[in-house]
Amino acid sequence: MWRLSVRSSAPLDDYPEPLLIDWGGAQRWLRGEHEREALESLARAGGGHVGLFRGGDRRGEVRPALGAVEQELHRRLKQAFDPDGILNPGRLYGWM
Repeated sequence: MWRLSVRSSAPLDDYPEPLLIDWGGAQRWLRGEHEREALESLARAGGGHVGLFRGGDRRGEVRPALGAVEQELHRRLKQAFDPDGILNPGRLYGWM
């Protein structure tokens, strides 16, 4: 199950079926096996990002990569709320 977060006005033409649309078009769900690169391209074209929500090969990163600033913010929040690092280590991002 893939979740794409895009502008609600992003075109629907190139999306594979079946497609579930939520949040007025800003969140789009795809079920099945899809090439991550193709979905990332669709999401970028729609001004957004894609993440593997359930199933599939979860050995690699399943969420979109963060920039250095966002990554540091995530590290600080994780440290503040979970100083011992015991809550879901590596679940959100492998480096976390």
